Amino acid sequence: MKDNQNILPRKILSSYRKHRLPLNRKKPVCLAPLKSLRFLPDGNITVCCHNNSFSLGKYPEVRIIDAWNSDKIKYLRKKLSKADFSAGCSECVFSFLNGNYGSVNPLLYENYAENSKSPVMLDFKIATECNLECIMCSEYSSSAIRNKSVGFFEKSNSLYGDGFISEIESLIPHLKEARFSGGEPFLNNIYYKIWEQIININPECRITIQTNGTILNERIKNLLNRGNFYLNISIDAVKPEAYRNIRLNGEIQQVLSNLGYFSEYAAIHKRILGITACAMKDNIPDLPDIMQLANKHNANLWYSEVRFPFVNALWVMHSGELDKAIRFLRENLPQNVAEVNRHNASVYNDMVARLEFLKMEAVQRESGKGLIPASTLKEELRIKFGYNISENPRVWARIENILNSFENSLVIDISVLITEAYEAGFMYSHLGRINDNALQQNFRHLLQ
Repeated sequence: MKDNQNILPRKILSSYRKHRLPLNRKKPVCLAPLKSLRFLPDGNITVCCHNNSFSLGKYPEVRIIDAWNSDKIKYLRKKLSKADFSAGCSECVFSFLNGNYGSVNPLLYENYAENSKSPVMLDFKIATECNLECIMCSEYSSSAIRNKSVGFFEKSNSLYGDGFISEIESLIPHLKEARFSGGEPFLNNIYYKIWEQIININPECRITIQTNGTILNERIKNLLNRGNFYLNISIDAVKPEAYRNIRLNGEIQQVLSNLGYFSEYAAIHKRILGITACAMKDNIPDLPDIMQLANKHNANLWYSEVRFPFVNALWVMHSGELDKAIRFLRENLPQNVAEVNRHNASVYNDMVARLEFLKMEAVQRESGKGLIPASTLKEELRIKFGYNISENPRVWARIENILNSFENSLVIDISVLITEAYEAGFMYSHLGRINDNALQQNFRHLLQ
């Protein structure tokens, strides 16, 4: 996707405007860089959870307030003021092009007035202690996976200590919302320190936690009752075996029991509960059940599309598989959902529309478009990853060996994906973090 294809046309902007808060309809299409900073495990500072490639700098080399006032964030703000998503924001373009206006990522940044002197939202993904080994996750986000890895992930949790907590202290009085993900947030002590700091300094600040729902104890219950907490529970399947196959080490019955408590907590405190699901080919049969569960608990549903690993991604599926998935989801749309939860019905239908778009792409791909010999992909990736190869040649040697083994077989051109959705360094680092067997499996899913 060329840069000019990352600029949304006026017709789309006009349609999207109707889904925005009235006070934002004349503002830039995405307000994330005007409101938010996000902190990643490796120290990179970005502005949102969907743009991990456009870094404002690395902590602690870059002070947080300097990132907020940097030329880089000003550049991103200028781009988005022109509806230009080419600075690492390409992932969001697809939702707009599909007309999925009710579930586009910029909607996550519609609330709260901007404060030019300080972010009003902070997003923490700095701690990766986790009890699960989810099949779509990696060493980057789960200590349970990392403890079994062969050492491709460079541990960096020590970047964030008491010095970091002291640095964000001056920002907390201006915060309207702080978001926490992981790993599993309830297993990470640094988050408890930050939560206590927020409760003491700015008790009205909304604290949003993305949890896998497996952990609930008296410490957590006490914490929730002292702060302005909003909970999003990650659930990728409801049937026990399906859940167990996706979220290794987890049991859905425990999650459902805890969900009952979280649901009651949200109702008592008049707070919105969220249920989020990773949408991938492994759990398409479970998506209607997840929607039913969300409706049952009066929770807002949200899907996060898995694009990597390739073995789980929707975009590598064949057209026949996608057609079957689309028909299944249409036939199993929970009845009377509009009366139960219009938001969830919209999100569900947007996912179906996304699959229809992917089917169209698959049909074109299967006709020969977008497929190239493995040897050609190797040379294209060599160019795309040029700087990264010089920095870490070991990763490239592994990728090159795999592509050489394919000889001249036709594969999906993932160099296009790097241009459209991921910055080269971000993709290269992800490929480098997985072991040889997983890397081989991922590239084999590109064979057509």
